[in-house]
Amino acid sequence: MLRHLLASASLLSLLTLAGCDECAEIDCACPQGTIVVTVVDATTKEALFDATVAIGNDACAEHSSEHYCFVPAGTYSVQVSAPGYAPKTVSIVLSEPQGDGCCVCGGRVDQTVELTPMP
Repeated sequence: MLRHLLASASLLSLLTLAGCDECAEIDCACPQGTIVVTVVDATTKEALFDATVAIGNDACAEHSSEHYCFVPAGTYSVQVSAPGYAPKTVSIVLSEPQGDGCCVCGGRVDQTVELTPMP
């Protein structure tokens, strides 16, 4: 039993030295990145919970006031809209995956988009 524990500890040490723990909180095979968009009122700066965020025809996943778009690296035109507000399109650049050793992780961009109330 002790020999098994020592072998496991040695393997963990080797993996750590190889850089495999840098993405401990996410899957180490994560070539896609994440664009996180928070939509707010341009005047009050309050979050708009009924907003829609999309890249092309693909709506981004919503969680509370944040919208998550899981995409590979590249430049994206992100469409943002909400009832009673003027829609807006923003350009967002997501970097190439980063990492070394056995762990390569997609980039992440956090973007706040302000929408202006329509008269």
